[in-house]
Amino acid sequence: MNKSITISLLALMIIASILVGCGGNGARNAGGTSDTASSSNVPVKQAKTYTDADINAMLNEAENNGAAANKHYKGKNVRVIGGHVQNIDSDLRYISVDGTAAPFTLIHVTCNIDNKNKELQDAVVQLRKGQNVVVYGTITDVGDIMGYTMDLDKIESLEANPSVETSQPVLKTEARSSSIPRPLSNAMLGNVKLGDSIAEAELVLGNPTKKTVKDDNKLRYVYPLMDVAYDYGEVTGMAADDVSVCTPKGIHAGSSLNEVTNQYGSDYMLSTYENLNLYEYKFKDKKGSYLLRFAVTQGNDSVKYISIRYVD
Repeated sequence: MNKSITISLLALMIIASILVGCGGNGARNAGGTSDTASSSNVPVKQAKTYTDADINAMLNEAENNGAAANKHYKGKNVRVIGGHVQNIDSDLRYISVDGTAAPFTLIHVTCNIDNKNKELQDAVVQLRKGQNVVVYGTITDVGDIMGYTMDLDKIESLEANPSVETSQPVLKTEARSSSIPRPLSNAMLGNVKLGDSIAEAELVLGNPTKKTVKDDNKLRYVYPLMDVAYDYGEVTGMAADDVSVCTPKGIHAGSSLNEVTNQYGSDYMLSTYENLNLYEYKFKDKKGSYLLRFAVTQGNDSVKYISIRYVD
């Protein structure tokens, strides 16, 4: 065999081996087993998980120790309960959510709204000031002057049926030393609820200005914002005539009778005492029946005081 033929045969063998090798790689790619790419290497976005937080505990901590609040909440994904809408930006850039101490402090939770999230914007358009809400998002900033800033992910509006008790889980937060139930309930006035212990009530109300002991187990304490009756160490009744103390539906001293019936309906019991008409709504919880009373001044149909008490 001459030299030129030998060289030609070698060249053909080299080319054939290259083609076979390329064909093998092509087969692996088609079968999804390529060494250069794999669907298992594509990152999967994980769903967010949220930690429950009571807004009143959050705001109290921010006001009293901004550094601790910053450590506990900044960068965290939280589900904030116990709040109500304080302000809605007309351009849908943010909403502000407050707790029950709103009349006495400037701090709140500012929830920034992504302008590309139409679903979230549509949900915000349906809200109104004073409405109870649960907000979900990531805390991006904490301060002792203005409170918290959150990137809002989701918002839930809460409308309690006046004849039904709604429940939320008991929350624990690092800002409190004990568990404080904060459900939406017709048994709540100014964030104090029938059945709360003295210690729980005083986390909200502070120290009493006067104490009256009726017997060993029945106490009446006077606080700056309301009077509270305790039986065996638990709240069994309370009354308030301060405009800053509201029911979960936003009714307070000074509200009109029309506002009361719009929120609670016409299924009330009516009686009179001196110059007051007493509108009472009856509800029931696990401990028994209780009455929510709106004492309305005759002539101007304005709420004079609000009380809640267990009845036999």
